[in-house]
Amino acid sequence: MAVAVKVGAIAGEYMESVLVTGWFAQVGDPVRAGDLLLEIETAKAAIEVPCPADGVLNAIRVEAGEEVPVSTVLALIGIDADDLDEDA
Repeated sequence: MAVAVKVGAIAGEYMESVLVTGWFAQVGDPVRAGDLLLEIETAKAAIEVPCPADGVLNAIRVEAGEEVPVSTVLALIGIDADDLDEDA
């Protein structure tokens, strides 16, 4: 089952949206929990977001330069390259 990457807890419960400023990995790259995955910007700070799980970065749903609500799924990390569980 794929792991959904969301910003909610990182940005803070009072933030409504974040700007994705860049990705440190590309689709298809192996990733490890704790490694830097992306950078976001809030109204007060730029934040480097760590990867929440080991696996493969299977999908990036929000490109750099896009501003989205904090509850948005930004990416999917799967066990292997074919793991794209949309219910994550």
